[in-house]
Amino acid sequence: MDNRVDWIDSAKGFTMLLVILGHCLNGYLRAGMFQSHTTWMQWLYNFLYSFHMPLFFLLSGFLYYYSYHDASFEKIKNKALSLIALYFTYSVVQCFIQAAMAGKINRHVSLSDIFTLPFYTVPPYWYLYVLFFLYIISFYLKPISMYKFTAIFLVCIASTEFPKINLFAISSIAFHLMYFTLGGVIALFRIDLRFKKTYLLPLLVISVLIYSFSTQQGVSRVLVATSLSSLYLIFFCTIENFRDVKLFKLCGKYCLAIYLIHTYLTAGTRVFLKHFQCNSVFIYLAIGMISGIFVPILVYKICKKNKYLGLLFNPVKN
Repeated sequence: MDNRVDWIDSAKGFTMLLVILGHCLNGYLRAGMFQSHTTWMQWLYNFLYSFHMPLFFLLSGFLYYYSYHDASFEKIKNKALSLIALYFTYSVVQCFIQAAMAGKINRHVSLSDIFTLPFYTVPPYWYLYVLFFLYIISFYLKPISMYKFTAIFLVCIASTEFPKINLFAISSIAFHLMYFTLGGVIALFRIDLRFKKTYLLPLLVISVLIYSFSTQQGVSRVLVATSLSSLYLIFFCTIENFRDVKLFKLCGKYCLAIYLIHTYLTAGTRVFLKHFQCNSVFIYLAIGMISGIFVPILVYKICKKNKYLGLLFNPVKN
């Protein structure tokens, strides 16, 4: 297997930027802010959420199979336990903060919600919860075969056609397992090395057509997420100048820290600027994005210097 994956950090980093932007927009829309800008904000929000989490799981699957394809269960278990420990730690902290700031934030939370965390996830940390199960499930699905992938694909389709099951994030696991496994297939067979720039235009046309006629329900949801994720992936694998952007690489390098902390910053800046009667959506977005990127990186670097604070990002030694 080729040891060099020069596009992965940039791809993760840019995807993380999309996640932060999506959370900023979600906060403004749920709070009923900037109503004169609602149309474009809602469109952009819907577009981002049509593919950015499936893409995130695809990249996570690529890294999982690339790094742990022949790892022992003990190593996989420790990595999975680290993920679930982070889920509970940050979800509990978030519940306390949201309960304390009731009336000033969009989501109404009580401290009793802490006791439901093992069964029902809270945004945005549901990703860690689902990833925990995908690590374990994928270990037992190895080696990947055409029959297994077909079954996983059918499970993904079924998850969009039947009522959503929030208990233990069953529907989310069923839906994202396909993208996680697809990332694994790309990693194991280094399909990313075979991508060509000539694929971009036809795939762009196909993606635009699928998105334009999609209802974002059922099978069309899968088609949109798959086509846009594929377009994005091929773009990063083939366009060197784009993946060499330092900001993307920086966000990719500190992706976990940014993911864990950024929502406190995006929500906090929204409350802060609203208090000072700032009315510019672009100022909100700029400050929310900048703080959501750089403050988590600073916090991470400070914490890594202390063996106890370092546990906030790596609670279980792998």
